[in-house]
Amino acid sequence: AQQLEQQKKQLDYLNKKVRETDLENWYESLKDFTYSTYYVEITLEEGRAMHALYEARMKNKLLEKEESMMVQIIDKLQAVMDNFSDGAFVKLSSRSAKDASVTSETTINIFKELLSKIPDPSDNDRLIAINRAHILALRLKSAKEVINMFLSSE
Repeated sequence: AQQLEQQKKQLDYLNKKVRETDLENWYESLKDFTYSTYYVEITLEEGRAMHALYEARMKNKLLEKEESMMVQIIDKLQAVMDNFSDGAFVKLSSRSAKDASVTSETTINIFKELLSKIPDPSDNDRLIAINRAHILALRLKSAKEVINMFLSSE
């Protein structure tokens, strides 16, 4: 019983440390040094629907109830995204979906465009271009793109 209590305390401590990295816990302290940030609240039910859709997508299934819930999230998110004419970087509280853009069609197209501007690109030019393309592909212009990115992210 004592060992179980000690494990629980350790888990609580680790969870607290991890939660300190959540955006809402540090943004106010650093807002003068980072980009403008807007929050869109996602309910627990909407979060569960997103998770269920992610799982269903991996199995090529369709979940009508969850899909209709995404319309609500898209509407809320698009209302905020309309403030950014040049796109926005979007993340959840504790994670972003950077992995979703690594091999996306958008990243590949941006990469090709960047390389086309460099005559006889070196390996270093290619590396810089792929990194730049990855970052630029994370700049999303619509809430539908955001949801698709999060549902594609592992």
